[in-house]
Amino acid sequence: MSELIGLALIGGFISGIIGMFIGMTIDKSGSGFFLGAFLGPIGWIIVLLLPREAAEVQKEQNHAAEVETEVITENRSRDLTDDSYKIYLGKKYKIERNELFAQFECNEKLFDSLDDALAYADGLEAHTQSSSTTEKAETDGYILASEYAEKMDIPVEEILNSIRSGHLDGKSINSYMHVKYKEDKQ
Repeated sequence: MSELIGLALIGGFISGIIGMFIGMTIDKSGSGFFLGAFLGPIGWIIVLLLPREAAEVQKEQNHAAEVETEVITENRSRDLTDDSYKIYLGKKYKIERNELFAQFECNEKLFDSLDDALAYADGLEAHTQSSSTTEKAETDGYILASEYAEKMDIPVEEILNSIRSGHLDGKSINSYMHVKYKEDKQ
């Protein structure tokens, strides 16, 4: 009888380990272990059916879209004769035909022609790019005080006090405190 109990415990442990490895594919290793240990192969199937971390997946997709937009914007010439640029403007600024007024709509403004709407969107893009360039120039060599505090493992309030007292080189950029920071390159 005790041999049978020992064999069941070993089998449950091995099944739990397998469930844990299956659970690791969806960030549910703990659940995978216990479901595998107590339910065996049925537990493995349940682990595979557990919901994924939807918020994490959405966050990764949003970040990928932001990076893609940044790369597209940085590598794109503002040429209104280029079809890919027109499509980019149309998507980014949601240029649509407004059937009610028989005009084109962009940024809550109406235009008689698509070319006019694209020209307006191009102007918005020019402003965005110049603002981005200006902001990059302002923040060049500076990082957010909160990021600096995290890197240095120091409370943010202490960093802000150091900036105020002049012990750290910092400035306010767009209402956020930044600290002069040079990353060590090894």
